[in-house]
Amino acid sequence: MNFFQQLKANYEQVAITMAELEFYNPALQVEVVEGAVSEASKLAVLITPWCMNLILLSEENTEYDQAQVGSKKIVLLPSGSYEFLYAGSEVLGAYGSCSLFSPMFEFEDQETAVLTAKEVLKAVLEVENCGKTDLQLAKETQQREREEKALKATADNHKTKDGLSRRKFITAALTDER
Repeated sequence: MNFFQQLKANYEQVAITMAELEFYNPALQVEVVEGAVSEASKLAVLITPWCMNLILLSEENTEYDQAQVGSKKIVLLPSGSYEFLYAGSEVLGAYGSCSLFSPMFEFEDQETAVLTAKEVLKAVLEVENCGKTDLQLAKETQQREREEKALKATADNHKTKDGLSRRKFITAALTDER
């Protein structure tokens, strides 16, 4: 049994205990839609009745370490940077998980969820879909705000005590305006 088959079997067992929870969509079942990034890494979408996650299995880091569970790692895929949480178990080994949907009530049936998973895999592997992460956008906003603040401070420094700019102060004397 390969990793993704084991992942599916593991989540099918988890689904039994999750079935009674309010965020469980009974119209869905556990399924893994596989894709490929490279020979060294494998990508898939895990569909469950409560969430849909992008799963990254890296050949270089398959040994599970309980202490790392929940740690974050930014992974560069053809369409951009994605934040993956370290996950795994003694049985499965280590893998990365990136949340796509949770809960899953917007999916009325399994077919729609599978089609969405296939489109997600296709989209993350296309360079044309490259976009900025929330973190990158936030940093750009902070930089713009700092620059605007610096410009305002510079403009404020050029005003006299009366609130006039140097230009108005000089020209006011010539035009007798104040």
